[in-house]
Amino acid sequence: MEKPVVDADFDFGALKTAIDELPIMDASKVVALHRRIVNGEYQIQTERVMEKLLEFESSIEPN
Repeated sequence: MEKPVVDADFDFGALKTAIDELPIMDASKVVALHRRIVNGEYQIQTERVMEKLLEFESSIEPN
């Protein structure tokens, strides 16, 4: 079995910091949402999705 290649210049400290800054996931909310989706009870809020998509796109700088 081959050993994985590790880039000597890779900043593992920065990776740890980035991981530590991620929001904590509430597993009970994930399970509840999954159940709603599976049971056909989840309603997509299309207007909210559209607003968030437009907000995201407007925050991206053009190439």
